[in-house]
Amino acid sequence: MMQIKTWFLNKNFNQNERYYIELAMCGNELLVIGETEKAYKFAAHTDYGTFKFWCPKSCIMTAEEIEAEREKAAAEAKAQEDRFAKYEQLKQFAKSQGIKLTGRMKKSTLLSKFSDEQYKEAMALGLI
Repeated sequence: MMQIKTWFLNKNFNQNERYYIELAMCGNELLVIGETEKAYKFAAHTDYGTFKFWCPKSCIMTAEEIEAEREKAAAEAKAQEDRFAKYEQLKQFAKSQGIKLTGRMKKSTLLSKFSDEQYKEAMALGLI
């Protein structure tokens, strides 16, 4: 399975062409029909027809690069979930301290409502 780097698709193709190519990559319908020393000629077969194009070999992702990209995306999603969970814990702590919360407060706004003692306690609990 070959994957083409996203930046190359975004730079060289319009929205419809990118859609055809991405569909073909997902469905294993992206075929190499020609090759030079530095580039591949692809045919992307979709329900909408066949789209042919050239792509430099340097813009093809290896299996290791694909796996690294997946791992990076998973790590970023996990980090985002962790930040959100920590913020929710901070909000619960603020409520337990009698601090009135309004709507969706930024963390900095929430922290500005803490007294020095509350701030130190939140730090001791690992919420900040």
